[in-house]
Amino acid sequence: DKELIQNINAIENLEVFISCGSLEGNGMIQNNKELYNMMSQNKNITVSNVVFENENHNTAWVTSSNRAIVLLYKRTADID
Repeated sequence: DKELIQNINAIENLEVFISCGSLEGNGMIQNNKELYNMMSQNKNITVSNVVFENENHNTAWVTSSNRAIVLLYKRTADID
């Protein structure tokens, strides 16, 4: 989507955490990978992508939320 790419390219100093569960299927995993690849092209965005093994859409969100908080707050603390 051209508009999405333009919006992503206009962003500065953004921290992004993307994840899914390995049991969510190839479609979701491929979408995660494509989003990661698109966002990581912008030098102003720090992006991480994790596929949690043996997790599905109903279970991955807990692990994902915890990991995102730890990862993003750690980076913020390292900057301060």
